[in-house]
This record gives sequence, structure tokens and C-alpha cells, in this order.
Amino acid sequence: MTDAERKVWSRLRRKAVNGFKFRRQHVIGPYVVDFCCPERMLVVELDGGQHAGSQSDKIRDSMLGKMGYRVIRFWDNTALKSTSLVIEEIYRQAKIDVNSSRKDVATTNPLPEPSPLKGEGDRNMNLLPGAQLKLSIAGTNPLPGPSPLKGEGDRVHPIRAYLDIETSFDGSITMVGMLRPDRGLCQLVGRQVTPDAIMEFLDGVDILHTYNGNGFDLRVIKGNLGLDLRASFRSEDLMHSCHRMGLYGGLKKVEIKLSIPRKSAGLDGMDAMRLWEKYVDVDDTEALDTLLLYNREDVENLVTLRERLASLTPGRLIPE
Repeated sequence: MTDAERKVWSRLRRKAVNGFKFRRQHVIGPYVVDFCCPERMLVVELDGGQHAGSQSDKIRDSMLGKMGYRVIRFWDNTALKSTSLVIEEIYRQAKIDVNSSRKDVATTNPLPEPSPLKGEGDRNMNLLPGAQLKLSIAGTNPLPGPSPLKGEGDRVHPIRAYLDIETSFDGSITMVGMLRPDRGLCQLVGRQVTPDAIMEFLDGVDILHTYNGNGFDLRVIKGNLGLDLRASFRSEDLMHSCHRMGLYGGLKKVEIKLSIPRKSAGLDGMDAMRLWEKYVDVDDTEALDTLLLYNREDVENLVTLRERLASLTPGRLIPE
């Protein structure tokens, strides 16, 4: 932690800000934020001088806004010299009711706004060239369902589905990967990503498995498409199952700990965004194929992950 982060954290920890619980270095989708109050959907970032005019910060804040988070930023020197004023502003923001009919939540940013990215203003997700190219449904080779997790023995053959999304730098959904052991894999790309297409594939599903889906994938789908999958299906976020087993970190880190292989090893969420941009900007179909593989392994490995979790003892320590 920086000196500024340490000083602010000393005031935020243990519900010191009027009972609001904050988390430090909190993971939200592909991002790690300085401080977060999940209950109030509030993110607090402390910035050094290198963040002045940062375009990546604007992209990041836009993406977090798509997920329903409000972001407030303070300069490091302000946090150091006027800590009480910073804490007062955080408390004021935490009291704001975030229940709104708007899909996006406005970013509160006391720092100078960066300039928009070149070409960003006129881009429309529904008008991307060739965006309807790929629809992969591998229904002829269904996967065997994993054995039940502990405590599920009384359920009678629930129908399960596994879901993972990819997004662009502006927060739009570029791809939705879904897998049902009884029907195989479906990958919706670009214009194919619609509420009707998602619900058609998930028709009859009882349980929807994701990794950090409650905090990212399902929230982004609701924000972008107005489709609340948690209202239609029982959501089981495997990230929380991993936490109960003593496994922490993103999906790729957990896969390494559990020796779950992938051909797209080394790629992450930011790389996935870059691959989509490369496909859109120069019609690079190889980039799209790589992104499809990355998304496919994200979804398929959820099945393997759930199987591995079923064999673990809760609280078992996994070697680093």
C-alpha cells in the first residue's frame, strides 16, 4: 500500500465509516480497485500524478459504471493532507441510494476528466462489421455432468448451465459463452448477444454456474441487456465456493492451483478486450478465433472446476 492508501484504510477498515464495510484491493471483473463497499456499490480510488488525463482510467470507470458501481477518485496528496475531508466525502457518497432505474450509474470523479478515445464516440455495438459471424453450438457431444457438491444430494437431477462473458473496453458485451452438459456449447458473438438468444439456450435450466458472475457477468448482462438472469435461475457463483475451500484469486489463478489446463494459458481479460478490438478494427479473424478459444475454455473449465471442488474438503489449504 502507498502511504495515502494506508492512511485512508486505517479509517475505512472495521466499518469505521458509520458502519459501512469496505474491502481493500477488491476484485471486480478484470479490475482490482483500491477500496470498495459492495453493499453500496461504491468504489474509492486514490491516484498519483501519473493518472492525470488517463484514458485507461476513463475506460475502467465506464466499465465499472456498466456494472452498477459508482467510482470516486482522490489525489494521493489530498488523501494524505486532508484525510478527514476525504473520509467525509466517502461517507456522503456511501449514503446515496444506488437503487435506480438507470442501467448505468454515473461516475463521481473529482479529478479532471480524460479525453475520449479516438473513434470512441461513434461506435455502436449493434453495428460492428461481421459481428454476426460466429455461432458455435456443439450439441452433438454433451459433457457428463459433475458429481453433486456436498449438500446437494437431496436434489433430483437439476439441469445446470455454465456461463462466461467477454466485454470490450467500453463495457459492451462482445461474447457470451454458455454450456449445458445436455446440449453442449453455445457462443453468441456481437449482434447475436440478445436476451432472447440467451434465454432460448438456457430454457429449462435450474442452476446457472459462473465464476464471479454475481459481481461481474450477470451484472453486466443486466446492465447492457436489461436481462436479470438471477431472477430466472438459481445462481451459484463458483468463486464463492472456492473461497469456502480456501481458494482465492481469479479463475486463471485457481486453475493453476488445481492443475486445470488450458490451451489459451497466458491470456487474461485485458487480452480478450484487445483481441476483440483487433478483430473489429482490422477484421482479424485469427484474433476472433483466439478469443473464441479463450471464452470456450473459460466456460468448459467451470465444469472441471466444479468437479474438483466436489472432491475437496472445506477449508483445505491449497499449496501456492
